[in-house]
Amino acid sequence: MDRVVAATGAKRSEARPIIEATLEQLGEALSAGQTLAVPPLGRARVNLEKDLRGGDVITLRLRRKAAASRDVAEAK
Repeated sequence: MDRVVAATGAKRSEARPIIEATLEQLGEALSAGQTLAVPPLGRARVNLEKDLRGGDVITLRLRRKAAASRDVAEAK
């Protein structure tokens, strides 16, 4: 949340509901087994899904461009 607020300059109170709604929609799409194309994150698809007592466990396969992963490593 803090990184999004810093990157966008939006107020935390304005950004929070948007971020939460976005994450909720992404979670629902993944639970439905849909493949997600989310630039610049990459393309995510469900690799394995298990139903456990505490909830669902979804393992994703994330495909990214090589340049994007280098940029993230450099930012750290």
